[in-house]
Amino acid sequence: MDEGLNTLNEMRYIMTKYPKNERLSDMMMGMADRVHLEHLDHHDMSDLTYSLSAGYGIDQPIELPSADYTSINYGAIVYAKTGLVFYLSERLFG
Repeated sequence: MDEGLNTLNEMRYIMTKYPKNERLSDMMMGMADRVHLEHLDHHDMSDLTYSLSAGYGIDQPIELPSADYTSINYGAIVYAKTGLVFYLSERLFG
């Protein structure tokens, strides 16, 4: 859960500091335009990371012990999915 809170705070910071997605382009080393992701913000990148895991049917719950995550899912679930859960909870429940 602590990594999810870190991701939530990172999302807040990026969306506040770089409202025009400039940081996303920096993070992708200029590739955002080439792969048509320039319109995505940091929240969307976490969603994309998690969605790829879920789309391939390898999703895991957020409440597992860290040792139980596959190496691919560690970042996708522990950081991205948990961060999204906190982000959406904040948006829905204030």
